[in-house]
Amino acid sequence: MPGQHTEYAFETAIEHHLTTAGGYVTGDRDGFDAHRAIFPADVLAFIRATQPDEWAYLEGIQKAKAEEMLLYDLCRALDSEHEGCLSVLRHGFKCFGKLFRVAYFAPASGMNPETKRRYEANRLSVTRQLRYSAKHGNTLDATLAVNGIPVATIELKNPMTAQTWRHAVTQYKIDLDSTQLADALAAGAPIIITTLQKFPFVTEKLGDQLFFESIREDAVADSGLRQAALANTMENFGYVFRKALEGLFIDRMDQNEEITAKFMNEERFRDAVSQHLLKDVYDHIRNEDAAEGIFR
Repeated sequence: MPGQHTEYAFETAIEHHLTTAGGYVTGDRDGFDAHRAIFPADVLAFIRATQPDEWAYLEGIQKAKAEEMLLYDLCRALDSEHEGCLSVLRHGFKCFGKLFRVAYFAPASGMNPETKRRYEANRLSVTRQLRYSAKHGNTLDATLAVNGIPVATIELKNPMTAQTWRHAVTQYKIDLDSTQLADALAAGAPIIITTLQKFPFVTEKLGDQLFFESIREDAVADSGLRQAALANTMENFGYVFRKALEGLFIDRMDQNEEITAKFMNEERFRDAVSQHLLKDVYDHIRNEDAAEGIFR
């Protein structure tokens, strides 16, 4: 099947799963406002459906300018250092003295039909190849939004086309215009970098990605680990590697205390990181040694 191992096929698979099993709908990339960094039609549709009284009040005051004023105050709150994306999603925003909600969370019970109805009105969308700036044609592989507000961007890489998560980190850091990307997306939206490998990275900061990369480079350069990798199977190497990995995190703790604490204290996270880095480091050392052997 042509294209089955490409990132396009990976995008298709993710979109299909989210829309058939995850409660998402396919977003309209043409409906994205790159200047406001939202999907205005989705925002307005949600507010009209869930808060008709508040909307009628605003429309009564502003008439034809109601939509414009609502979106202006929403974007002001999203861009604010004191509010931001997560705060607006949780607590809403003010417009002409009225509180408008942009999302409703699951009610504690189903006893209140109106609360349940509003929660069920949430619209989750996944939009592929979103052009995030009006200044150029760069696109994001996928963008997740809640009621028209982007909450995460996704960069997909396929090892079968010689692309790994490291290429995605470089792309976000260098290839994409980081200033325009930050301006184009709601403040606080995390970056999700995933591959067809087992361990996707989900982070709000590229610094976290670079921290993992530094740990990997330290492991590859460690003479004891290099000897162990060349002399053992991956399974046996794992015993040595896991013991050494804790020390590598501690050595760099001052660079990222949050991730180090999570690694030390959360077993599932530690196991996932260890397993991913184990294979990565083991393969890198052995492949590097094999390549050097050709020229010996």
